[in-house]
Amino acid sequence: MYKQSTCGYGTAILLSIILGIGVAVLFSLGILTGIVNGLWFAFGISAGILGLFVLLISVLCICPFACFKKALRIFGKNIIIGSVGTLVTSIAALSITLATTATASIIIIFLVVFFLAFLLISLIQMLFHLICQNDCCH
Repeated sequence: MYKQSTCGYGTAILLSIILGIGVAVLFSLGILTGIVNGLWFAFGISAGILGLFVLLISVLCICPFACFKKALRIFGKNIIIGSVGTLVTSIAALSITLATTATASIIIIFLVVFFLAFLLISLIQMLFHLICQNDCCH
């Protein structure tokens, strides 16, 4: 059984909340005019990472690597939550009219940025775990 550290989860959630609030404030002030392009970018990144994640899991069933399995046990839930959350919220944001004065639009932009930041921070943490943990490959 692998011991899981919750330090990385707290860091990812805190940074995601800060980024989400920052982008939501910028959106409400009307500074982010090309937000629809950013939503399509978030949708594409999320769908691509989810597809690669499913492919990686299927490859690990055929050819097991201890390092990747340990990293997926630790960070897999975060990556799936971030990817599915970004997919759902970006589809919701693309399906409504985004007005900078509407509270619903500001909240949905916050949620998209929160989940996208959570996904990207979790991926970075997983990569650092794979690079820095040399003892797991024995």
